[in-house]
This record gives sequence, structure tokens and C-alpha cells, in this order.
Amino acid sequence: MRQGIQTGFKHDDLRRFGCYFFTLCELAERLRAKTRLPPFSDEDIIDHYDQCIKNQWITTGIRDFNGKKVKVICFIENPVKIMNYLQNNTFFKNITHEKNQPNAEFYPVYFIGNPDHFALGSNGEIVWDSWSPSATERGMSMAETNPFRWLR
Repeated sequence: MRQGIQTGFKHDDLRRFGCYFFTLCELAERLRAKTRLPPFSDEDIIDHYDQCIKNQWITTGIRDFNGKKVKVICFIENPVKIMNYLQNNTFFKNITHEKNQPNAEFYPVYFIGNPDHFALGSNGEIVWDSWSPSATERGMSMAETNPFRWLR
């Protein structure tokens, strides 16, 4: 997917709040490329987003956080199911944040700055960002927060 896809994207919710979903799509594309599956078009991304909402893997609406009702848009409920769906197979079983987890593959997703923004990282650096200009180009600091280790 192109860097900065979120900027000016034609779907309003994804343009405003889709950084985590776009980051999962980018990671899935990188893994799909190894099996020669085609990249996602903008229409594919919208269709996948809608399907993830139907499957309740993404919440858009009112969500209960410890008894407090909060309006959320594009809230990722189940990144493992989303990743498996995007790859057309059961590739991952779970996510762990444990550093010494055997059989874990390390695909870091970073939280950047304030408000929270998600981007794909590698070796402590941002390698793909759905925003343009990227968060790092805008001078936001990067803090690795519980990078995901995907369990097969």
C-alpha cells in the first residue's frame, strides 16, 4: 500500500480514524506478497473494513469501557482475526506481548505521539505510516508500546 494512504482517503471513518486498520492491512500485504497474493485496492480496503465490522472484529458506535459508554470509530477488537481474514487463511492464533515467548514472530506495530497513532515498525524505526506527511516527518516522537508478537 502507498505511504500516506490515510490522507485524503475516500472513506470518512478510515480517513479520520483508520491508522490501526491500515497498518494491519499493510502488514498483511507484506505477508501476502510472499505467497504472491495481489495487493489491496482502495475498494478492497473498504470492503474488508465493512466485513470486519459485520464480523464484530471492529467496533464503530458505542462501546462500554469499564462501565463508561464511549463513542468509538474504527476500534480494533480482534486484530488476529482481522489479520487471518486479510490473508485468506488461519495464519496466526494469538498475539502476545511477552518478549521471551517461544514460536512468536515479531511484527512491531508502534503507538506514536498523542493522540495515539499506529504505524508499522522495524528495528525501532517507522517503516510504513498511513499518514502523509508521516508522523516522524511531523516531529512526533516514537515510543514502542507492547509491540505485537504474533503466534502461529
